[in-house]
Amino acid sequence: MGVGDALYDYPLTLPKGKYSMQVLVRHDSKAMLDRLTHLVVPVDFTLAKDLAVPLHTSMHDALAGADKTFSGGAMARGSRVRVFVSAPAGKAPGGAHGDVLVGAVRVGGGTEWKVPAREDCVLQVLVPKEAAKDKDKDAEKKDKSDAEAEQEEVRDARLKRLKKLREDKKWGAADALAQALLAEFPQHLPLLSEVLSRRDRDGEAGETAAERQQRCAAAIECAAAVVAAVDVASLAAHFGLKHDTEDPAAKEACKSAEQRKEALLPALLSRVERWLELMAPAPSCESAAGV
Repeated sequence: MGVGDALYDYPLTLPKGKYSMQVLVRHDSKAMLDRLTHLVVPVDFTLAKDLAVPLHTSMHDALAGADKTFSGGAMARGSRVRVFVSAPAGKAPGGAHGDVLVGAVRVGGGTEWKVPAREDCVLQVLVPKEAAKDKDKDAEKKDKSDAEAEQEEVRDARLKRLKKLREDKKWGAADALAQALLAEFPQHLPLLSEVLSRRDRDGEAGETAAERQQRCAAAIECAAAVVAAVDVASLAAHFGLKHDTEDPAAKEACKSAEQRKEALLPALLSRVERWLELMAPAPSCESAAGV
């Protein structure tokens, strides 16, 4: 299909398919050649479809994958706006762990943009490693009755539906489903975290003081429910000791503790941010992020 050497670039267009690359490297030292046994060959190609990269107004929203994103706006000359980038929600076709997605955030444009060309901010995103499949789930299901396993599967499916409603901003349906699930599973930590994601949001333009107080109070209440379900004292006691990760029981306890910690940290951060917002004068989310 093509040949080349290390001195110059040899552009080559290939149709879709599988190809083998042969590299010939000569040296008088075998030890030097052995070091190149696992040589990595970078390959650049353009995605068939662009991946959208969400922009947020605070680091917390970017890390938590909040629904509210930065949509741009007019800026005065000399002013600055901080934006935080989160990983794209979609997956690159054929992308694997270790691949690097390269893109850009375009700044400016329109009839009022006086610069001759748009200025792009280059972005690079490392494709993350997919979460390992839980091999212990089948063993856990065997220890439960058919009725219990069915109840948990239905609960998880409804929880997945609740997340989809929140992402689609169908607040009425999401709140109704959340209330029904909380009535059945009031201490289920993933459910409480999902409800917190629904309530922990920034205020809209023109929000009154009463609306702000109601919004922050709802987020604080949801965060308190997550903290109570985590049981902070037992979690602190767990991480204060060294555990034998080879023991199946200790391994399961460590797994549970990590899941509780992952739910606790966003809840504590949300509670602090909303309390700060309730203070007078209430700082903006951007100011709170810089505290």
